[in-house]
Amino acid sequence: MKNKCSQCGLCCRLFLVNLTEEEYRSNKYETQFKEFNKIDNFRKATACGANILKQKKDGRCIYLKRSKCSIHKIRPQVCREFFCASRLKKFKKMIDQIEKKRTEVESYYVYILRTSSDTLYIGQTNNLEKRIEEHKKKSSRSAKYIRYFSSFELVYSEKQKTRKEAMQREIELKRLSRAKKEALIKSGSLLSYNRNSK
Repeated sequence: MKNKCSQCGLCCRLFLVNLTEEEYRSNKYETQFKEFNKIDNFRKATACGANILKQKKDGRCIYLKRSKCSIHKIRPQVCREFFCASRLKKFKKMIDQIEKKRTEVESYYVYILRTSSDTLYIGQTNNLEKRIEEHKKKSSRSAKYIRYFSSFELVYSEKQKTRKEAMQREIELKRLSRAKKEALIKSGSLLSYNRNSK
């Protein structure tokens, strides 16, 4: 694998980004204490963490928009040096943490909703709770089909390892007869999210 950033955003969630002295003095980046005056002595700045990129309340880098770096082309040197595919020993612990997080974050789900008219809707997503909320709010991101009904209930979900597998499984479930879909629902699998969305 080549050393090319996939922009998955995981390292931006897990690690602090320290600016070099040149980057710190350039005023290009939002830092932890930017509201205060710059510290002239860079050693003192690094000692108190003033050269660290600003973070959001949840600990993510402020430049992380969804899962993409909004300053990717001018990202700090430390970000340019690190790659998830790197085989350098100095990055091994970081890569291990990222891989552990990746298995937690990158889960895909196939789900079935029962509408207020007792019809079934089948979909797939990488964030089940968020997707259910989108359907519930009838937002522009929700499925048009679901918007026609006053309410729905999540009646079945299953986890898949990849988006491709989730899409294939979605197609497979859609091809089932109504009786087989009901049998699957009756078998009872509700993962991660289990609330009526009425």
